[in-house]
Amino acid sequence: MIDLLEYRFPIFDERLKYQEHPDPGMTDFADRIKSSDGIIMIVPEYNGGYPASLKNAVDLLTFEWRRKPVAFITVSDGNFAGTQVIISLQFVLWKMGAITVTGPMRIGNIDTVIDAKGMPADKESLDKRASSFIETLVWYIEANNR
Repeated sequence: MIDLLEYRFPIFDERLKYQEHPDPGMTDFADRIKSSDGIIMIVPEYNGGYPASLKNAVDLLTFEWRRKPVAFITVSDGNFAGTQVIISLQFVLWKMGAITVTGPMRIGNIDTVIDAKGMPADKESLDKRASSFIETLVWYIEANNR
């Protein structure tokens, strides 16, 4: 589990591979992305886009994203459930050589689907959707490792 808030990266200045003395958090983040079999990005949508902190972290790396399966869980407080943010992220990661997994898990109206304590209103339905989502990601990971 990687929480970008814990890293507190500086505003993007240069890709990691070109930095002479990178912050240890940056190299740790890069190593964790590179060594993972696949990535699940849980992304909120704000005004049709994703947070600057995520763009900052994505742009920091280059080869670490190549051929890496990346799946998306998007959340929003509206009905569209992060549809627009997926398009933006898929394009950026595709340009970097990542394998963007089809079938994202979108959670709209997040404040009614998940309560303040993190409990789902309809656990069975959410579990079923999550199971299908994970199954798809695992298929991409296995296909990528053949």
